[in-house]
Amino acid sequence: MSDMFSIGANAIQIYRHSLSTVSNNIANLNTEGYSRQVTDVSEASPIQKGNVFLGTGANIEGVVRAYDEYTESSLRNSSSDLATQDPQVKYAERIIDLMGSENAGLSSALDQFFASAAELSTDPASLTQRGNFLRDSDVLAARFREVASGMANIERETREDINQQIATMNSLSEQLALVNKQLARKSSADKQPPGLLDQRDAILRDMAEVTRVHVTTQKSGQVDIRLGNSGGTVLVQAVEATMLGANFDDSDPGRIDIIADPFGDAEVTSTIGNGALGGLMNFRSQTLTPAMDQFDFLAQTLVKEVNEIHEAGLDANGLRGKELFSIDPIFEVSAPTIAGDVDVEVNVVDPEAFKYSAFEMQYQEADRVWRIQDNASGAVTFSEPGRTVVEYSGMELSFDGKLSNGDTFFVTPQSRPASGIKMVVTDPMAVSASALMRVVPNNNNISDASGSVSFGQELAFEGFQFGKDITGLINNQNAVSDINVLGNSLQPSYVIPRGVSDVTLKMDVPNDSNMRFQVMTSEGVHLLGHAIDEDTQAGMRSLDQGFMDGNEYNSNYLNGEGDEAYLDMNMTYGYLAESSSEIVYRSKADGTGLDAVNKAIPANVYSDRVTLTQNTSGSSIDIISNGALKLNGHSMSALSLAANTDISAADMASWINNSMATSGGAVSPTEINVTAAELDFDKLITINGTVIAHGNPGPNTASELATLINAQTGVTNVTATATALGGLKLTNATGHHGKPIELANPDKSSTTNGLGLANKIFTSIGVTAVASNVIHSKASDLNYSRQISINGVTVDGNYQADASASGLASLINAKTKNQYQIAFVDSDASGASSGQDLTFSFNGKTATVDLYDETNSRARYTGRNDASLLTEINAQLQAQGIDFTASLTNSSSSGFLFIQNTAAPGAAAPTSTLDGGTHAVTQSLVGTNVVASANADGGISLTNLKGAEGRNIELGNPDNTSSTNALGQSNRIYTGILNISSDDKVRFTFGSSGQAADLAEIGLETGLYIKETVGEDLAVFLTGEGAASISTAFTEQDMDPSKELQKDSPFVVSFISDTQYTITDTRSETLVAKREFILGEPIKYQNFTLMLDAKPSTGDTFAIEENIDGVGNNGNILLMVDLQNKPIVGGYQSIGDAYIDIVGTVGNKATLSRISKEALEVVYEQAVEAKDSVSGVSLDSEAADLIRFQQAYQASAQVLQTANKLFDTVLGLG
Repeated sequence: MSDMFSIGANAIQIYRHSLSTVSNNIANLNTEGYSRQVTDVSEASPIQKGNVFLGTGANIEGVVRAYDEYTESSLRNSSSDLATQDPQVKYAERIIDLMGSENAGLSSALDQFFASAAELSTDPASLTQRGNFLRDSDVLAARFREVASGMANIERETREDINQQIATMNSLSEQLALVNKQLARKSSADKQPPGLLDQRDAILRDMAEVTRVHVTTQKSGQVDIRLGNSGGTVLVQAVEATMLGANFDDSDPGRIDIIADPFGDAEVTSTIGNGALGGLMNFRSQTLTPAMDQFDFLAQTLVKEVNEIHEAGLDANGLRGKELFSIDPIFEVSAPTIAGDVDVEVNVVDPEAFKYSAFEMQYQEADRVWRIQDNASGAVTFSEPGRTVVEYSGMELSFDGKLSNGDTFFVTPQSRPASGIKMVVTDPMAVSASALMRVVPNNNNISDASGSVSFGQELAFEGFQFGKDITGLINNQNAVSDINVLGNSLQPSYVIPRGVSDVTLKMDVPNDSNMRFQVMTSEGVHLLGHAIDEDTQAGMRSLDQGFMDGNEYNSNYLNGEGDEAYLDMNMTYGYLAESSSEIVYRSKADGTGLDAVNKAIPANVYSDRVTLTQNTSGSSIDIISNGALKLNGHSMSALSLAANTDISAADMASWINNSMATSGGAVSPTEINVTAAELDFDKLITINGTVIAHGNPGPNTASELATLINAQTGVTNVTATATALGGLKLTNATGHHGKPIELANPDKSSTTNGLGLANKIFTSIGVTAVASNVIHSKASDLNYSRQISINGVTVDGNYQADASASGLASLINAKTKNQYQIAFVDSDASGASSGQDLTFSFNGKTATVDLYDETNSRARYTGRNDASLLTEINAQLQAQGIDFTASLTNSSSSGFLFIQNTAAPGAAAPTSTLDGGTHAVTQSLVGTNVVASANADGGISLTNLKGAEGRNIELGNPDNTSSTNALGQSNRIYTGILNISSDDKVRFTFGSSGQAADLAEIGLETGLYIKETVGEDLAVFLTGEGAASISTAFTEQDMDPSKELQKDSPFVVSFISDTQYTITDTRSETLVAKREFILGEPIKYQNFTLMLDAKPSTGDTFAIEENIDGVGNNGNILLMVDLQNKPIVGGYQSIGDAYIDIVGTVGNKATLSRISKEALEVVYEQAVEAKDSVSGVSLDSEAADLIRFQQAYQASAQVLQTANKLFDTVLGLG
């Protein structure tokens, strides 16, 4: 039999331990975190006796906890979920108490503000009412600050609470790591002390209250902890704990980064959404931040709207109103790396788009753009190129100073808008209660109708449907903004928006294009462009709903200038360049310092290469018809091209310079006025190619110089008159009025002449054109294996002998000049007799060389080779302005002198005479009249020889199989460019037959130029066939309604019939609109709305003029009263409704959190009950176990006693 004694003895031990365990459970009934313990008993292995297995009793395995991992995990999760709701309920109710308070909230202050405005409207002249209005305005501002301060306190408290929760979590993590270290001493959880495991679970439950954790239990009972879920950040692993930290964004309370290992290898943790920590973060991001942002937006909107109204009126002193409220600067701008001095101004202009977030801006000089990066999101945007005022996130940033590439500015919000609101106006007399404008019916009106006018913040005109806003294009008139823009006479191609100024919009078209600009207002007033027929008028206004219904087309101001222009605006259609000035500093005469001098900068235009037109017909043609173009208001003659010739820039320059100014139908003379201080008697002067000889001695007064000039009038066609102040006046001689006058100096090294003026052409219009033609070839273009011909002359020689730019330039220059030979033998010089001279004549100029010395009665020169003869010939040629030089080139050819042109010759060859007899002059070499120069970069530049400036240059290759030449250029004719200048302006406009193609002929683009601020949107049509490239430039202005030009521009409404009325701008007497009248409908113009109280009669007029009564009028303060119910927030809420909506939104979230908390409390209690049912100590259960184990203990003792008796009996048998 099995050993009864052993079985009984073991049983006694088992039940003694079981009784001890139950006693321990009862003793720890109220111990926090204690888990009920159970003695773990297992059956001992049986033994086999024959065919029978006999039991051997039971074994005690140990004392274990009553533990269910699922119920423990459920308890932790429900605890975490419940803890999430506490901060939402606690702090949301704080916000509700703050914003909903009668004494601290905003609603009562808003009501009192508008009530005071209403009371003031009943007696606008009362200083008491004005004072009350200012008092309540100040209360409103203070209430904004108080609410903002209260929310800022909540933000600080939640920040501290978050830091406290993180500190708690760090402490628990360290405690758990220590527990893990103790658990590591045993390999199995079953062998761990139950109390240590209870300590572990208590820590885990505390951690779950901070934030939800994911627990991974090891075999030994150690746990690894991650944030949130199995993929979360590791907090505890084995015996290592990871510390947490928090990074707060001062500009965005809702943005909080929880950082793992902040003082080591820091990284942002996984998302935290539960527990007290998650609840705090959710409250800040979902409740607090939206409430603060919406409250700031409310403050900015109120300030913006109230200020617009207040600035739109007149105060009691008759002055324009000022801002009633202001918001202190809320940004700190730092630029620690820039070297220059740049001031930055930041203004919030669109509260709805504004984000309270820090950002940085970096200037990229090459593209003239700003790179802007939001610090919170990391998002990068770029500004539009060339903007001086940058728009970003509802802000305008302006920069004053010199910017350099890479300059970086850090913009950080320092205080929220609502906390910085304050009242600006403190003087009751400065309250602008009066309306800016008033309605004055004409005394001669037939009807009794009267009216009222109101100024709104929104324009009646909502904008054009079609057309690109030019502010969206590249703001650079020298860069193409839009390409391949097709002609369209039904829809605007572009819109010039109100608020821009100094607008330039240019199109580049070929010379055969019929494309044109047409500019209209929304009222159908045709401002710039060309005359159009009725069908086109209707078609252009048919599709775009931006054109007002019922208006009539009006071309009265088409291309008008001065008083004839629309609203007297300074506009040009054609081409415009204006002079300017700058301040320069020059040393004072006494050397004591610098004087600021206003330096004039002339208008200067450089064209593209002019269009090449070739007339192959047998008769002259007009490239530009007579009157097609106007220059500075003067009609230009036709640009004609003779038969079988090509047009050149030189021809066009001559055409421009010979254009004549007219006045009263008569041609105006060209006049040059010189002051006494400008005259320089030490220098010579050439007028229209004729040298004005000074004689010996030279002139010392203006009268003496005038005498010398007038002596040459028959040649120069110019007369001179000395003025009373010692100056000189040059003008055309009779019969030559309007002709250009060219001034020069025989000394080619001098840029000025005896009049002290620049060497240039003077015209009656005041505009001078100079032609030039330059062809550049880069070093990489040059090809020395090819040849070149220039203007039909082959450049021969060995190109590769000196394969360089200078070598090729030398070969080209050897072919530049024409060379002539003149029959002249030695005896013509050595045998000269008395009175014998050698004369050279060219283009009406004559140089004379005296061959005989009358004083000594002998020949002056020994022969043709006498060096002094050549010296004298060249001196006389230069003195007479004949651009030739004499030489003995090819001197082996006896009997000849040689001369070469130093400037381009005319059509005729020079002549030479000896003693009245003509010497044969033959042309021995035709030159290119083109000069080449080697450039520093290894390339070559070609240009015309002096006198041929602007003439065409034809490049070719003697090898007809090649399309290019040694310069690497295409074989073709190259036209020149024009430099057109004026001390005033260069202004091309169109005559009745003119169009953009005419300007394209002379290398100019056609543009629209508006030299002032545009007060209304303008539609720009691009009509005609084909496509154009567009470029633009403009300056953007702040067109806040309170600052609009039209705001105080008076106008008159005139009823021309029962069904039609006109609107006329009073100051410029411009008819701006002609519309249909509908009885009962308001008349809207710009920001004004006119309401009539009765039907007007034909001939009635109503003047809307500036209000001169700023004391008793209440028109403006009534607008302030209306603001209370106006949907100004988001376009659908009033200020009061928007504030209540903020409070309501927070209240809804608080209510939802409270309901959620109540529901989660039930879940939590159920989890506690489930856990207690497994691990909790119950007295009833323990008492039952105590009785059961006591009985078992007694029974086991009885077994032992029985075994003893049996043993004694057995012994007795022996």
